[in-house]
Amino acid sequence: MIILDTCAFLWLIQDPKKLSPSALSLLEKDKNLYVVSVTAWEIAIKADSGRLILVKNLSAEKIFQMALVDFKLHEIPVSSKIFCRAVDLPSIHRDPCDRMIIAAAIENKCPIITADRIFSRYPRVKIIW
Repeated sequence: MIILDTCAFLWLIQDPKKLSPSALSLLEKDKNLYVVSVTAWEIAIKADSGRLILVKNLSAEKIFQMALVDFKLHEIPVSSKIFCRAVDLPSIHRDPCDRMIIAAAIENKCPIITADRIFSRYPRVKIIW
C-alpha cells in the first residue's frame, strides 16, 4: 500500500514527467496505490483560488473520481481517527491537508510518494521520491 500526496497525484494525472524516475517507476508497477480523500478538497481549494487550472473546466470532484478509475487508485476516506491523529502530530508541517495525508500514512503504516521534504521529518513516515 502506497499513498500519493496531492502533488504526486496531480503530476500523475497531468504531467508525469514531474515525478521522479523512482516514483514514476513504482507508480507504473504497483497496483496497491491510494489517495486520501482530502486530496479532492485540496484540489478544489487550489482551483477555486486560481492557483490550479483544471483541465477541460471539469470540477475537482470529477477529476478526482476520473483519476481513481483511470489510474486504478483506491481512496482512503478521512476518518475521525485520521482527523484527530493529524491534530496530534508535531507542528512540523502547517498545511492541514498534508497533515491528514501524513496521519493516514501513519494509520495505515505505508509510505507516501511526495516531493515535499517536510514529510520526512515526521517519525514513522517513509517517503518515496
